[in-house]
Amino acid sequence: MPGRSPLSVAYRGHQELVGFFGRVMELSGGSFRLQIDDVLTDELRVVVPCTVSAERNGRTWSSPEVHAWEVADGKAVAFRDFQRDQQTEDELWS
Repeated sequence: MPGRSPLSVAYRGHQELVGFFGRVMELSGGSFRLQIDDVLTDELRVVVPCTVSAERNGRTWSSPEVHAWEVADGKAVAFRDFQRDQQTEDELWS
């Protein structure tokens, strides 16, 4: 995950990804939401324009993002996350 917050590290494998979302839900008091706006696919990639939002420590945050997945043999093998405002997101999670 990009950025400079405590969540901004490389996650590898299913267990680490599950741990990431568990931590996000913990930090946001369960308020984290991901609204999928569209799904664009081909054999090698999945691109998901979406809106991500959360509340934390009395602050509300919402941002459009693009999630890009690389696919091999029918499985997701890489993920990249593109935020509109990385600094604001880092401030929320820090």
